This record gives sequence, C-alpha cells and structure tokens, in this order.
Amino acid sequence: MGHLRQTLLGNFLLASMLSLSDELRLQFEAVGDMPNDEHRIVRALLDGMIVKFQTKQLLGGLSI
Repeated sequence: MGHLRQTLLGNFLLASMLSLSDELRLQFEAVGDMPNDEHRIVRALLDGMIVKFQTKQLLGGLSI
C-alpha cells in the first residue's frame, strides 16, 4: 500500500505543476495503456460530460 500512496502523491504533485493541457495529455496517455473495454468506458464518460456541458450552454439563456 505504501507504493500506491507514494505513486498517488507523486501524481498529485506532478499535476499541480503542469498546465491543464499537459495534465490532460498525460491522462490520455495513461488511458492509452488500458484495455479496449476501459477505453470505451472513458470515452463514454467524456462523451457524457461534453454533452452535459454543451446542453448547459444551449439552455443557459432559456428560462423554463
């Protein structure tokens, strides 16, 4: 468990020093090492978040 904690702490510290685009690039590289079924899950999560964001933008000016 010590190695995992050390890895997570290292990742957190590295992420705090990186720009957002660098951090996302590293995350996508990590996803690239995952099996295909994990790729589909990550893609579905991203698609859902993008649709949610776009919907908020479209409906933001509407009063319902």
